[in-house]
Amino acid sequence: MIKKLFVSGLCAVAVTMSISSIGQAAEGDTEQTVTMKEELANPFIEYTSMKELRKAAGFTTKIPHVLPENYHKTYIAMLRDKSFIEVQYVSDEQKIVYKMAAKRWADRDISGDYTFYDWKQVMEADNNEVTLKGNADGIHIAEWKDGEASYSLSFSQGISRKFIKEIIESIA
Repeated sequence: MIKKLFVSGLCAVAVTMSISSIGQAAEGDTEQTVTMKEELANPFIEYTSMKELRKAAGFTTKIPHVLPENYHKTYIAMLRDKSFIEVQYVSDEQKIVYKMAAKRWADRDISGDYTFYDWKQVMEADNNEVTLKGNADGIHIAEWKDGEASYSLSFSQGISRKFIKEIIESIA
């Protein structure tokens, strides 16, 4: 019986010593840190011009031709499968993101903006029913479909209904 207690005690000491040494480097060993970098492939291909994007596109693309003054394009891109484009326009005060998707995206919200806005309304522009979402400062999202494609305009700062209509009616 004493022998069993002695062996059990000895095992407990051995286990405790081995657990306490886990993670400790032996004397003279240098600690090595391994970092793993995981990256997802960017699903968008960037273009330097709309002409270049249109040439590569898998569907007829349209963009706004009426925008507030002092805006310039900062980002022109298309999904690798050639079914979705995004163009970003920036000024000192605001960013506008325009998106257009081929017909197969018709059942999706292509805006990418899932913010809860104070109100949601519908208006007509260019013979299309346009869903507007906004707050007290104006409209932030406009979404519509024309039977051939889905469209979205996002505004970092609210904009007027009149100006939204002008932008939509200029898309060609």
